[in-house]
Amino acid sequence: MKKIVLKLFLFLPIYVFSQNIEQITFFSEILNQDRNFLIYKPEEMLYSPKKRFEVIYVFDAQSREMFDFVHASLKFIDPYMNFIIVGIQSPYINIGDYTYGRNDDMLPKAIDEKTKNRFFGENSNGNAEVFKQHIKEEVFPLIENNFRTLPLKVAIGHSNSASFLSHCFLENSEMFDAYIMQSPNFAYDKEQFVNRFEKLDFSNIKNDKFLFITNANESKKTGWNG
Repeated sequence: MKKIVLKLFLFLPIYVFSQNIEQITFFSEILNQDRNFLIYKPEEMLYSPKKRFEVIYVFDAQSREMFDFVHASLKFIDPYMNFIIVGIQSPYINIGDYTYGRNDDMLPKAIDEKTKNRFFGENSNGNAEVFKQHIKEEVFPLIENNFRTLPLKVAIGHSNSASFLSHCFLENSEMFDAYIMQSPNFAYDKEQFVNRFEKLDFSNIKNDKFLFITNANESKKTGWNG
């Protein structure tokens, strides 16, 4: 009986949360691929038919725990905090002899040949710029045309998806209002991102941005010397 009660206790929050989550499949003409998205709708959306909400975009949502952690945490931080949360998934797709995957979405083109061989196939290289175009020109309109959104956009990424957000910030800082980047891969391509940040003229950024970057025990022992 104790085990049954425990299982019901654990299942109930998952069931309740799942009522506010839907999955969307969308064909991207830019990527020439079907893409899946998870959408968390705040409970207030159900009983406030005219209210609009700010949006959090969670990358690497093919790892469902990343998406669930964000929407589950908000109510513990502030019970009145209401966001639409979009989980952007990066699938693995076979294209001929090559498997297009997460690295292609998240990483910009590698300059170093050894980096290119490590991360990509023989006839491919980082596709982050095209993926950025897909987010900006297809995903943003998809969400804004189908949900009651406010202009503010928050982006959250981990590891290579945090690297992707670094690329977005460096190329077009206006894409998001806040960037939360957990353990971005700054060793990638002989520290490509470090070099680009060093050259960035922050005075060219038009509007205030929130930029949070954290790194942990990245080191030679973990395969990322420097």
